Amino acid sequence: MKRFGLFVAAGLMLGLSACASTGGSGIARADKQVVDQQKVEIVNTWAMRRGINTYWVNLPTKRVRVENGISN
Repeated sequence: MKRFGLFVAAGLMLGLSACASTGGSGIARADKQVVDQQKVEIVNTWAMRRGINTYWVNLPTKRVRVENGISN
């Protein structure tokens, strides 16, 4: 009986560790992050009108829904 309990425990540990290493939760995201060109244009236009130079360190991003591997 002790051997059977050890076998079950080892099987559970191996099974759970395999599930944990699959790389995700199984829920696929249907969107991706892209540069928000509209916001970049608005800010740059606002800055140029006031004589300010704009240097982007991190461009603003937005989430875009992806359907069948193609982004909108």
